[in-house]
Amino acid sequence: MERKNGSSERSKTILLICAAVWFLVFFYRLIIPPLLPQMVENLQITFTQGGVALTLLLALYAVMQFPSGLLSDQLGERSVIILGTFAFSTAFFLVGYSENYNHLLSFLALLGLSTGTYMTPGISLITRTFREKKGWALGINEAVGSAAAMAAPLLATGLTLLYGWRMVFYVGALPGIALGFFSWVKMGIGRDVTPVGAALRQSLKSLTWPPVFTATFITSIFFFSWSGVLTFLPTYLFKERLMSLPMSGVFYMFPFLGSILVTPVLGWISDKLYRLNIVAVMLVAAGLSLYFLLLSGFWLGTALAILVFGVCISSLWPVTTSFLVEHLPKDTVRSGIGIYRSTSLLIGSVAPTFVGYMGDTHSIAHAYLVIAGILIATGLSITVVFRILGAVMGSK
Repeated sequence: MERKNGSSERSKTILLICAAVWFLVFFYRLIIPPLLPQMVENLQITFTQGGVALTLLLALYAVMQFPSGLLSDQLGERSVIILGTFAFSTAFFLVGYSENYNHLLSFLALLGLSTGTYMTPGISLITRTFREKKGWALGINEAVGSAAAMAAPLLATGLTLLYGWRMVFYVGALPGIALGFFSWVKMGIGRDVTPVGAALRQSLKSLTWPPVFTATFITSIFFFSWSGVLTFLPTYLFKERLMSLPMSGVFYMFPFLGSILVTPVLGWISDKLYRLNIVAVMLVAAGLSLYFLLLSGFWLGTALAILVFGVCISSLWPVTTSFLVEHLPKDTVRSGIGIYRSTSLLIGSVAPTFVGYMGDTHSIAHAYLVIAGILIATGLSITVVFRILGAVMGSK
């Protein structure tokens, strides 16, 4: 019972380590957008090239979700998490050595692949440890990631002003190496083998199940929106809203500010209520807040719009994931989560290229306008289309 309720000391240690690893994964990916204006100027690349580089990072992050699930089935979740921590810390350090666009693409590719090793085994380990409180535990994990996103612009701005953008990568890699050793000592390495062939066949088949298809579709949309808006938010505020670079970095923190407190609460609520209702409301609210961001002409309205957008988008991760886990066979949760995340995140990863291209040809605001419409349409479709088709019948 102690393990089931997530109240044992070991359960708390697992959640602490998983949250810390997710903090760094989030931090390493989200510290790049505040640095993008300096990197674009220093490496002499266009917004489109910057968008392609970020799309590559996110696409390879997405691709690795499924292989990391299969690896977890063979090596154990803890082994994959620990090895991945060492790998993505090294890759993050190397990004600082980028001297040209090809270097940047190569090192961001490594960072995408290595950061992609955490979330699938991490979700599996958390939901298996906190069976009755998985929504709450996933919400805690997500809230810690939001804290990382708030820390990212502060460190980026401070170190860049003092030492240049490269120092951010050199200094930022050190906590990852330390966490890898700490996780190895406190959590250890374990194996819980599942046959690869059976897991692969069951996971691929699961994509055709209405609940899993629904979760994949929803995640594709909100990851497209999340990555498209947030990767270019500091650049949008700096270039099109004429904010100072430090101020745009501060505003980049707002999407994650509210989610630190709200996400665990919504995760807890999702353990008790119909989850797709929550998802529908959050998607529509996120779209409306993005419209308000484009219309707002004063800083308070801009800050509020960004805050609401971040709360709505961030809250979708634990709610949708908890919904998905309930519909996957217990013997294929790891690989099932992996193929679901790989599919949805790969689709959503094209967003930075789309926003970067729109920024070069029209404006970033035009791209945000399109994304707002997609969010609202998706939220409405969940309440109407999926109910009519009976995609999820009587499921929480």
